Amino acid sequence: MAEEYLTIAEFAKLHRYSIPTIRNWVKSGKLETEKLGRAYRIRVGAEVITKAKESQEAELANLRYKKEKTGLEASILKSEKDIKSIHGVLIAPQIILDRQEELDKLKEELDKLKEELDKRSGQLDLEQNKLAIRSKEIKKRETIIDQREKDLKKESSTYTKNFEQLKVDLFDLQTRETALKSTTKQLHTNQENLKYDRITFDNLIKEWDATNNKGKLAEKYLAGEVSL
Repeated sequence: MAEEYLTIAEFAKLHRYSIPTIRNWVKSGKLETEKLGRAYRIRVGAEVITKAKESQEAELANLRYKKEKTGLEASILKSEKDIKSIHGVLIAPQIILDRQEELDKLKEELDKLKEELDKRSGQLDLEQNKLAIRSKEIKKRETIIDQREKDLKKESSTYTKNFEQLKVDLFDLQTRETALKSTTKQLHTNQENLKYDRITFDNLIKEWDATNNKGKLAEKYLAGEVSL
C-alpha cells in the first residue's frame, strides 16, 4: 500500500495544530518528511503525530523540571541570605570594633603619609629654588656668551678690515720697492755715465791744455786751484 503524504498546512489542519508548530517540528526532525521540489511533505500516520506529541510532552516536562529546579535553587539562595543576614546581625558589634581598629590604623598610616608628604614637599621646594637659581645663572652665562660672541664678531670684522688694509699697504710697498729699484738702477746708470763723461772731459782738458798752455792749466785744475 502506497504511503500518503500531506502538506504542512493539511497536516496542521488534520491534527489541529498551528502551522508554525508543525513547521518547527519539521525543522527539528520530529516529523518524517519528504522534500518534493522546494516543499516538504509529511507522511500520514498515528505513529508520526505520536512521536511529535511525545517529543513535545518531553520538552514541556523538561521545562517544568527546570522551572521547579530554578524555584528550588532560588529558595535555597534566599534561605542562605537569610542565614547570613541573621549571622551578620549577631556578629555586627564585633565587626564594628574590628573595623574601628582598622580605621584607626588607617588614620595613623594616613598621618604618617601626610608627614612624609610634607617633608617631601619641603625638599621639593628646596630643589625648585635651587633649580631657579641655576636657571638664573645659566641665563646670565648665556647673556655673557652672547655678548662675547658679538664682541668677537666685531673684532673679527675689524681684523678682517685691517688685514685687507695691510694687503693694500703691502702691495703699495712692493710697488714702491719696484719703483725704487728701477730708480736706483737708473741712478747707477747715470753715475756710470757721469764717470765716463768726467773722464772724457778730463781728457779733453788735458788735450786742450797741452796744445795751448803746455800743461799748466791741467795741473792747476787737477790740483784744485782752478775750477771750470
